[in-house]
Amino acid sequence: MPERWSHFFGCNKVNGELVVAVQFFVGPEHLTPPSGVRLAISSRAAGPHCHWVAYYGEKIEGYNGEITEVLRQP
Repeated sequence: MPERWSHFFGCNKVNGELVVAVQFFVGPEHLTPPSGVRLAISSRAAGPHCHWVAYYGEKIEGYNGEITEVLRQP
């Protein structure tokens, strides 16, 4: 469980389809289920990516949170 309120966004290509998974409002003692969405059918290469958006709860240096890339494969 993340220590801060977070959202997760992931994408991948599966059997020629570009798919994403999103998980919103994950945080201290709160776990929501992820949702999957099929975006498109594509013949172009696409590697998996996953980003974590964590919120500070207050503005720090003009930002409310940060985005971290937690998975990327070429």
